[in-house]
Amino acid sequence: MPEPRPVLREIMTQRLVKALLFDAVAVASTGSAESQVVPMRAVAVAESLLVQATSASGTADIKVEYAVSHDGVNFGSYDDYTDLIASSVTEFQTDEGLTAISLPNMLAPYVKFKVTGVGSNPADTLVTMRLLLREAC
Repeated sequence: MPEPRPVLREIMTQRLVKALLFDAVAVASTGSAESQVVPMRAVAVAESLLVQATSASGTADIKVEYAVSHDGVNFGSYDDYTDLIASSVTEFQTDEGLTAISLPNMLAPYVKFKVTGVGSNPADTLVTMRLLLREAC
């Protein structure tokens, strides 16, 4: 009787990549910051967005938006898409650590993100954000 084929030979692994979008970027009051363009062609799926907004003088309050592009140059308006986070004050339990946000299927080869201070966001707000991507095999 022939040996059974090992199941593990059929498994293909996909590497999880952390793309740094913002590293302690200042988003003062109602100011905003845009990420660099993220190419998505070699990405199987965007797993989640890790967001941290902190302030020494109060409670940080930010919104996070995204826009997509077919060529990496011409992007749709951020207003065309539902906010990923409308207000971190109402959506985060705490601003002390990175909070994982699920992402919609963006269906485009390029994406960029925008962080904007909302409400009574303090002037010393710092935002760190990473995008978790699953590479295509």
